Amino acid sequence: PELLRVQTSKDVDIGLNYQAGVVSTEVSYFQSRTNNEIGFDPSGCGYACNVNYDPTKREGVNFKQKWAFSSGWAIRTNLQYVNARFVEGPYLGHQIPGVAAFSGNLSLDHRLSPQDQISLTTRWAESRYMSGDFGNNQSKLPGYVVVDMSYFYRMYNWSLVASLMNLADKKYTDAGIYKPSYTQPYQLTVYPNPGRSFSLGGRYAF
Repeated sequence: PELLRVQTSKDVDIGLNYQAGVVSTEVSYFQSRTNNEIGFDPSGCGYACNVNYDPTKREGVNFKQKWAFSSGWAIRTNLQYVNARFVEGPYLGHQIPGVAAFSGNLSLDHRLSPQDQISLTTRWAESRYMSGDFGNNQSKLPGYVVVDMSYFYRMYNWSLVASLMNLADKKYTDAGIYKPSYTQPYQLTVYPNPGRSFSLGGRYAF
């Protein structure tokens, strides 16, 4: 197989932070022009492997806001729009597979004490083309909305995070592959994300 070339990019990121009383806002514009982007191609190398894409461009907007409406309660939101496309080659103007144009989350935080906090978070993403669908002519992966809950505790240099992911045990996915060399109905493969799950993590800062 052909050796991969080094991926390089020219990036621009311009933002503004603003705070007015209990409301803080961050808005930023970003643009990334990438040469030799390394990505997965289900038909590359005769079967499947990582390849260098033709030149691509991603540009979009990030919006973050936090509203601390009392000493113990706050709402946070994070929204992103990204336009990710090929800018050269046979797929000029097509969307880059696997990239959702709109995504974000909304969180409600409750501080139990100066050391610990509990959060309820809704995260979502719009539909996107499956990996390998460079022609943008196959079925998209559906968008999703899921809800998580987490507990955070900090004492001196120690911190602990316990998370219950996908509270409603929703069936959803953010990973799928289009394999043009396969025959129907085996051309489209979807990999489901975990259902309701629990994670526990600790950290010590030296």
